[in-house]
Amino acid sequence: MQSEPHHGLDTVLVDKASHLFAPDVTALQLLSWRVHTAGRRRKLVDTDVETVDYLAVARTSGLLELRNPRTFELLWQLHTRIKCITSIHQLAGTRSALALVSSHGDVTVFTVRVLENGRLRIGEPQRDRTSDRPVCLVEAVDVPPKVFKWGEPQPKLTSSPPPVGLHVDMSRLFQTPRGPEFVGAKVLLVQVSYDIYVVVATTQGDLLIYTHGGICVHHVALHRPLAALVALLGGSIAFTLGTDVGILNVPQWGHPIQLCTGSTNALISLERDVHRPSILYAGTSAGTVLVLRLHRSFSQRQPRAACSIQQQLVPQDQPTLTGWGEVTSRATHVQLASLKRLVFVVANRTFAGYQLVDTNVARRLFATDWNDRHNTTHTKLLVTRDKTHDALVVLSSRFANGSTLVVVHENLMVQDAPHYDVSWVRAPLMVLASLSKKVASSNDAHRTATTKTAFFMTQGLSEELVLTIAGFLDAASLCRLQQTSRQWRHHIVVHASTLWQGLAFKELGINPPMLANDVLGYLGTYQTAVEGELRHMNEVKAPYAALEQFCLAEPADHGIIGMFCDVCYFDDVCIGQAIAKQRFGAMAMVVVQQPRHVQRFRSASHYVGPINFVPLENPHWPSIDLPKVDPKTPGFRGYAYNLVHMIPGYDHLKPTVVRAILKNIMVFDSAEHAAAYFTMSQTLAPFVTLDNAQPAYELGFASPLRGSLSALSMDQKVHTLTRWRDNTRHAMAYIQYGR
Repeated sequence: MQSEPHHGLDTVLVDKASHLFAPDVTALQLLSWRVHTAGRRRKLVDTDVETVDYLAVARTSGLLELRNPRTFELLWQLHTRIKCITSIHQLAGTRSALALVSSHGDVTVFTVRVLENGRLRIGEPQRDRTSDRPVCLVEAVDVPPKVFKWGEPQPKLTSSPPPVGLHVDMSRLFQTPRGPEFVGAKVLLVQVSYDIYVVVATTQGDLLIYTHGGICVHHVALHRPLAALVALLGGSIAFTLGTDVGILNVPQWGHPIQLCTGSTNALISLERDVHRPSILYAGTSAGTVLVLRLHRSFSQRQPRAACSIQQQLVPQDQPTLTGWGEVTSRATHVQLASLKRLVFVVANRTFAGYQLVDTNVARRLFATDWNDRHNTTHTKLLVTRDKTHDALVVLSSRFANGSTLVVVHENLMVQDAPHYDVSWVRAPLMVLASLSKKVASSNDAHRTATTKTAFFMTQGLSEELVLTIAGFLDAASLCRLQQTSRQWRHHIVVHASTLWQGLAFKELGINPPMLANDVLGYLGTYQTAVEGELRHMNEVKAPYAALEQFCLAEPADHGIIGMFCDVCYFDDVCIGQAIAKQRFGAMAMVVVQQPRHVQRFRSASHYVGPINFVPLENPHWPSIDLPKVDPKTPGFRGYAYNLVHMIPGYDHLKPTVVRAILKNIMVFDSAEHAAAYFTMSQTLAPFVTLDNAQPAYELGFASPLRGSLSALSMDQKVHTLTRWRDNTRHAMAYIQYGR
């Protein structure tokens, strides 16, 4: 079994944008709300949920800015009349609500309504209720806010929604009391049915639950500081109590708190897995992350909730590990963020990412010293939880002068949500036969050489003419040509290295084919290429077959352009393998025309495996600069974007999709050359080296061998490659051993 390739930060996350905010910014939060879709019915299938993402920025004056998180473009600005907002919290539920915490410790809960061209897109219709106090929070700003995608900006902002353009309105629901004991407390919004609860955990060990009107409905003194809060399913919450994890059901606060022992070190952060509700991630003071599994229901009247440690994740290199969660070094800052089958960790200076293969298996994708890269003192981790695709991972770092650097990444390794197929309830299973064009096999014509043809084939042939004629032949024809006469055999043997290397480049796209100096070298190179293509086909067989069926079902408007690995290639196969290992998360990404084609595919296809899509219709492709590098730099081959070539017909993808994926990756001959260049230039950039001894990644870029199979279906491609591999092995054994 081959070892997994080494992954880096740039192979998992695409750097979208970055922005440096002034010191007057006091709080940041990534907001993601679901958009109302007319006519959508509840189905047991996976559908792409349309969401609108905002980056909420709070300033000391009480202004709350809503910005586009991918471009930092100002979309809307509101005055909250709350001085010095310390944190922003979004409701983890179906209602569009958020809470603002002031420096005095009070929490103000708002509902948010977003209208597009007078139509309600996010939030609830305005209702006149005695418990709600709608307040006009919109004030004119110096410059008109820019509208993102939703029409033209209005010259005057009012509380009444305009007929065109974007409008954001906020209504205050209630506010909790303020006091010195609430300063620095942890806050959590919980939705139970239609009601909204505010859970406050103080540093003195008090747990308070507030409801409408700011009324405290439950207060329990735990006498131990609560370092973290997280919402679970069914209105339950989990919190840390030293080395234990406590679980409380909010609507049933009269039930006893369930406790489970999680670690020998203090637990300082919690996060729930968005894919598996019974899995919790707990960050410890030792700098590790424990994967906890809860075994009992949260709503049962049990004195304790049994939990077990499934795995321990070590984001940073630890000198000594003595047991579960027992490490010699200490960490005072551990933040967690979870996406589908992915978890990101910020432990002190280390930013790490893990892919969840199974309940007990999580492999580390990358680990980098984030503070050293950006010279910051504190880093906050934010993600868009409800996004199935194109999820954002945001890191905000605070500098010593008070300014905040926000770096936005887009996740490349998005795992699809489960797809529940209930077609067996309505109709019996049907056997789908793959429809493909039958490829006619042609027999080689055998002709008998005559005296006249033998004369012209042996007399007056120059070296240039021999190479020209032999250059048009394939391997089988070149071998048969040697049997026509001794003169031809002599010419072919003399120029064997040139002929077989040229044939390997023409048929396999391998440059330079150093081992193809004779027929055995060519066959060995051919066998290696065929086995590589066979591994590639087996890796993408399932999603490719699903795409084929969808294209056959929708021949007029399927919108499928192709996979990223099939639309471009590199002349040097070593460079292609290095880039494939660097960008392995994007190799099988499918390029489509429009986002609606993705929704149509997921609605029509029964495939449940992961398929990542990137719509070509995207007005916000990142602008990535390629700084000039001295061509005389030792070991520098060039930028991957400049070295890549497009398959004919896909040239329009290079400035958009290919540029966004390859970014500014630099190619060096060796790691020593790369280290020397970055030391001299005092810059950082993603790079690959050609001296990497690790095995090649399963997926590879396009090749002439793959192009010769483009007319076949996926099953026929696998069958043909298997037959070619067996025939090549037989030919090599026949030449070497005469059998």
